[in-house]
Amino acid sequence: LNLIIFGFCLLVPVFMTVTLKAILHLPSAVLTLAGRMSLRNLQYGINRSGLAVAALTVAVSVTVGVGVMVGSFRQTVILWLDQTLSGDVQISRLDDGPGLPEALIQRIVSTAGVSGWLLGYSTPTDTPFGPVRIMAFDGSQDPPLYMKAAQPDATQAFNAGAAVYVAEPFAWLHNLALGDTLAFAGPEGEQSTRIAGIFYDYTTGPGLMVMAPAAYTRLWPGQPPSRLTLSLGDPADTAAMVRTLRSLTDGESGTIGVAGNADIRTITLAIFDRTFAITRVLRMLAILVAFVGVLSALIALQLQRMREYAVLRATGMTVGDIISMIAIQTLVMGLYAGVLAIPLGLLMSQVLIDVINVRSFGWSMQHVLPAGVLVQALILAVGAAALAALAPMRAVARVQPALALRGE
Repeated sequence: LNLIIFGFCLLVPVFMTVTLKAILHLPSAVLTLAGRMSLRNLQYGINRSGLAVAALTVAVSVTVGVGVMVGSFRQTVILWLDQTLSGDVQISRLDDGPGLPEALIQRIVSTAGVSGWLLGYSTPTDTPFGPVRIMAFDGSQDPPLYMKAAQPDATQAFNAGAAVYVAEPFAWLHNLALGDTLAFAGPEGEQSTRIAGIFYDYTTGPGLMVMAPAAYTRLWPGQPPSRLTLSLGDPADTAAMVRTLRSLTDGESGTIGVAGNADIRTITLAIFDRTFAITRVLRMLAILVAFVGVLSALIALQLQRMREYAVLRATGMTVGDIISMIAIQTLVMGLYAGVLAIPLGLLMSQVLIDVINVRSFGWSMQHVLPAGVLVQALILAVGAAALAALAPMRAVARVQPALALRGE
């Protein structure tokens, strides 16, 4: 990533030089005298202006790269939540108790308004790669799995109990692929099975493995389910159903939680947004550093041209004309930085999503391009450059032509 950024920075002055030459060949009807002089100043001072634009480009590209990465991650989590929380209400055993009682399950599924249900089983076990949690789902709904890859016969082999699905982070961490054999500890000794599918997962903790309900109950007979997912005939009745189910579970021993899946999604995304709030601070720090770089470059550039401005003032240019030239220079620099930050930011997001996040967590994400991030990049670049130009404008406005020319 550092090499990509460094190499891109080396191309910024080259790009500016080539495009400035092309723009300066435009006829005077298109490019005014003030604009032509402003661009020539940038061209002659490319050692300073190019460095300032490169600094601002890197800073703004961070906002693009991180913004695209966070936006892609958020959208992927939304897709994952829609898959894994496919019902309307969740009833879960929250303590270390034996699971949900059969009598309670029967009362719940027979409640008016319930149109579908799915039981979730879970037990920890060991594999040669470390601990995993084996899960199984049984009921009138499909298993809540967001599949990434599967073998052609995955569904048939899975339903027959001859294969399992594993979570992507667990497969990536231990270099497991479709068709590999996975051994795990069962109640009657070591068991072996084939990996027929890999599903997306963004939870933390031990790896996850999902097997067919028939295979699970054969290995762990009599174990009660730890989770019950309900689908309602009218999802608008979720809040009322949650209250009804909480009254049903109040008399049960242990801790049993009842929650609407929409509430879980809302809370999850709120936690996600708080987790990545620090990225906004980092982006502002990057912009602040770039602002200082652009400010120092502009001041140096204007000091270098101070006698030239004095000559222009002496030959009839007003303070407003000089300030207009500086404004054009600054806005062009900001525009260069904003435009160049977009491809660099997209390259950064590609590395963040497809390399760094995968190596760090084993997560793969969908690529989403939020249009707002690109617009923000242009606004940030031009805005930072415009703010940095205020001090040079003020200095030029105060210069006295006679004093500035005295050394000539």
